[in-house]
Amino acid sequence: MKIALAQIDNTFSIEDNLKKIVAIVEGNDADYFVFPESCITGYSSDPARVVTITRQSEVLQDLKQLATKKNCHIFAGANLDLDGKHYIAYMHFHEAIDYYFKTHLGTREVKHFSSGDALKVFDATRPTGVSICIESHFPDIAQTLRLKGAEILLVPFASPKTCGGRQKLWHKYLPARAYDNQVFLFATNLTGERDGLTFSGGMMAVDPRGNIIYENYEAVERVAVIEIDEHAVAKARRKVKVNYIARRRPELYGG
Repeated sequence: MKIALAQIDNTFSIEDNLKKIVAIVEGNDADYFVFPESCITGYSSDPARVVTITRQSEVLQDLKQLATKKNCHIFAGANLDLDGKHYIAYMHFHEAIDYYFKTHLGTREVKHFSSGDALKVFDATRPTGVSICIESHFPDIAQTLRLKGAEILLVPFASPKTCGGRQKLWHKYLPARAYDNQVFLFATNLTGERDGLTFSGGMMAVDPRGNIIYENYEAVERVAVIEIDEHAVAKARRKVKVNYIARRRPELYGG
């Protein structure tokens, strides 16, 4: 199974963003194409600068048709306008479009965006959960997605340098999310400069044992195709000694 991780510049040109996404999908051989948070619309937490689309947008239909034509799964983020409320969404494109709405917002995001009210595991080649940016800091989210059946965890970011370097931060906790829950984890961040902010990029892939199998922190647009054994999760979880989720005692944990 091949996973294409992509990082692209943060721009507010939906047309340009779509062209880049299409070129990456058409130019690479992979089962999954994983893009950053809000990569379709561009990311901003400034209400005056936020660009949104609706579920009826032709852009979304174009990506669904592309995924269907290539028989692949495309995962990408956008700011969605739903009945006048704005959400940070992450979408799964295949034969249909499925949506996750960011449930845990940043301190600036809460001033403009509405939060979702449910975590999501996408029905893809393997059950695939998503934890957007700040949500990756909540261990409960990764664990809940694992308990919902996730074997792969996608972590798309829109984090500027002011939030810290990705390499130093990610090494502190992302491998633990994969190891504790015995999932593959794939993270990718936006690049480029926008509104005085520099987005530093960053891509990481971690296997179910918590080993980093790919990482790159150059702040340039790039694609990396990582080949994984899609049955590795099941193999890892058969080892009862290290299947910590199966050995939980939730009656002791309270709230």
